[in-house]
Amino acid sequence: DGALCTYASDALAEMQFGLDLLVERGEIDPAGPEADVFVAQALKATVMHEVGHALGLAHNFRASTVYPLAKVSDPAFSRENGISGSVMDYMPINIAVKGETQGAYFERTLGPYDFWAIEYAYRPLPKESEVDELAKIAARGASDPLLAFSSDQEAIAGLDPDASPFDLGADPLAYLAKRIVISQELWQRLQAKQLKPGESYDVLRRNFDSGFRQFNRAAALTAKYVGGVHYVRDFAGTSRLPLTPVSPAKQRAALDLIATAVFSADSFRFKPEFIRSMGVNYLSMEGPWQASRLSPDFSLRSRVLASQASVLNQLMSDTVLARLLDSEVKVSQPADALTLPELFAALRNSIWSELKTGDSIPGPRRDLQREHLRRIATALTRPSPGTPADAIALFREEAKQLSAMIKAAAKSGKRDEVTRAHLAESAGTLDEALKAPLVRQGV
Repeated sequence: DGALCTYASDALAEMQFGLDLLVERGEIDPAGPEADVFVAQALKATVMHEVGHALGLAHNFRASTVYPLAKVSDPAFSRENGISGSVMDYMPINIAVKGETQGAYFERTLGPYDFWAIEYAYRPLPKESEVDELAKIAARGASDPLLAFSSDQEAIAGLDPDASPFDLGADPLAYLAKRIVISQELWQRLQAKQLKPGESYDVLRRNFDSGFRQFNRAAALTAKYVGGVHYVRDFAGTSRLPLTPVSPAKQRAALDLIATAVFSADSFRFKPEFIRSMGVNYLSMEGPWQASRLSPDFSLRSRVLASQASVLNQLMSDTVLARLLDSEVKVSQPADALTLPELFAALRNSIWSELKTGDSIPGPRRDLQREHLRRIATALTRPSPGTPADAIALFREEAKQLSAMIKAAAKSGKRDEVTRAHLAESAGTLDEALKAPLVRQGV
């Protein structure tokens, strides 16, 4: 696991984001001693993680969920116990939303899982009782929630949203909502920032992109809750079964957060003069050849589309569609389960909100709507072998409904010429997809 570990570089990005925000809040002087302490704490957390690998410990991507957020935000508790059950998780910087109590920024000490794993691996035991004693140590993992564990395999599979890097607290979704708010706070503070005479504009772009990386990560982790399934490694005899779909209420909460933070018409609004202030530091490039290839232009539109398209890819993937259909037989109350029609309606209502308002549709919104249409049209004309048959049938109904809404909206409201052309093209795209013969890829 250590050979595949990217925690050092990821932790550096976390530290930079935290320092950027705390400096803009006025809580840290970047030239003062508190900044040195801040950096030293980040380095300590990283070194503990890498030493864990040297001692043979694997990643544990569930360890960050063992403490409630209230405990993580408690200065006394987090200083004594840290912010995670293990140093082997990928931990985000723990920054409080304004008005909340601030706990430790970084992991401060070894967690319960670390002591347990080291005890199993290194505790001296008599040869004649070694097997029994090791079994006793291992058995504690099934009964002690502080010893929760998920490996790289679970994190990479993407099945369980709680087995993820860079989440925090017993309710990771609540944490992710906070992280989105904090990223947006950094953007707002940067828009109000007055640069000193002679100060480079590139600091605005660097800090803006730092916040955007955090926003994108939080959005991607939030999307994992839709169609997510909790997985544990318990054996028979415990109170837990291996597979448990994420509760419908939590899936809907995640979908609502995505609709308002990622797909809303108000998600990415910035002052034009702020966007015009995004400078480039050519001196940071390695040599004139690389510098000559870096365009000084700044495209907010491409950044926003990349972020939104990534979330759409997750929510409309064959895997998520199949899991939502499968969950009907895994939940105790099938009628309460999040359904594909409900998912499709949530996406339609947030992505195409201008159909109801009668407003003209700005360029970034048209980009998002085209991405949405492309996925629907592909499902109707050239679905992949993994696309469930029920999903294709529901995509057809979604295309009919959306086409009718677009045509009705095109007849009303005060819209500019490009919006009218976009609506006409969109309706045409859906109608052509509905008429086209279905061709299964790979068949």
